[in-house]
Order: sequence, then C-alpha cells, then structure tokens
Amino acid sequence: MLTDVSISYNSGEAAVSVNLPAGEWNIAVQGDKAGSKTLGKATGTASFGAQSTMVLFQD
Repeated sequence: MLTDVSISYNSGEAAVSVNLPAGEWNIAVQGDKAGSKTLGKATGTASFGAQSTMVLFQD
C-alpha cells in the first residue's frame, strides 16, 4: 500500500529541484519515462527537466 505520493509539474524553461519530505522516495514518472517498475530513488531533493512532470511515492 502506498503511504505518500508527490506529484510535481515544471512548466518552466529550465530544470528545477524540489525538496522532498523525509525518507526515501521511489521515482515512478520522470519526464518522458514512466512504467510499472521504479525508475530510481530520491532522498532530500529531486531534480527534473523543463516542461515535465515527476511522480514519486513512498512504500
């Protein structure tokens, strides 16, 4: 069961970083990559490209 989800959208022209709440986050969507498997992990901050979306979750 998921406990927390973070969805961020960057409508700007440059990459950005977002501060994440405490703990380890699984990356589910990053820019044009998405799938049924975790794309990577993030702790503290997550960076993603211009005009893109990032979805992270904690187990």
